[in-house]
Amino acid sequence: MKVLVIGATGTIGSALVESLKAEGNEVIAVGRGNKPESAVQLDYIATLEDSASIKAVLDAQGTVDAIVNFAGTAAVGKVLGEKAMTDDSYNTGFQSKLMGQVNLVKLGLDYLTPGGSITLTTGETSSTPVIGMAAAGMVNAAVDAFVKTAVLELTDGKRLNSVSPGMIKQSLEQIPGTPTTGAVDIAEVVQAYREVMTDSLINGENRVVTTADNDVAIKALGDVLASMY
Repeated sequence: MKVLVIGATGTIGSALVESLKAEGNEVIAVGRGNKPESAVQLDYIATLEDSASIKAVLDAQGTVDAIVNFAGTAAVGKVLGEKAMTDDSYNTGFQSKLMGQVNLVKLGLDYLTPGGSITLTTGETSSTPVIGMAAAGMVNAAVDAFVKTAVLELTDGKRLNSVSPGMIKQSLEQIPGTPTTGAVDIAEVVQAYREVMTDSLINGENRVVTTADNDVAIKALGDVLASMY
């Protein structure tokens, strides 16, 4: 399987790239730039917000069997008060994580082999409120809604889904003093992406990867964000 991974040097992206390569899949790793701490070295430098840069990568590859995106940002901040996010702050997420992923789908489908899949990344803040994550929650919910509707127009067995990872244990471990109870292990998150990519029956879905004690991990994140504002 030939897989294009955008945001390949991030926590989940790098783990997925390593998992796919270990099984002999051809992986094209794309991102903003190489990171010294990442085991993944990029094949191409491109950004989600610049569709022309992504198109250049796809033109060079011709076709791919799957596209997985981890790129896209959204502002973090409060809704009310002196430190409330501005319109420009909200617009960051709209242009990056929302329209960046929408445009990736519109572009990527032309390079996708019949039966191929595109997997986008959202987040549990689409349905779980966390202080400081209002803008991200709005964007995540919008992407999930886009996925459910866009699949109605797909042909040739092509599929489109999104994955919403919960708080990742390995990410919380990087914040000194932050408990990891309720966080999900990166291996489970990678497995969810693998299933969405390969299962032909999964289409137009949002796959949530979380734990029974997720509320504990969410509180830990909320406490960290609350201390920042």
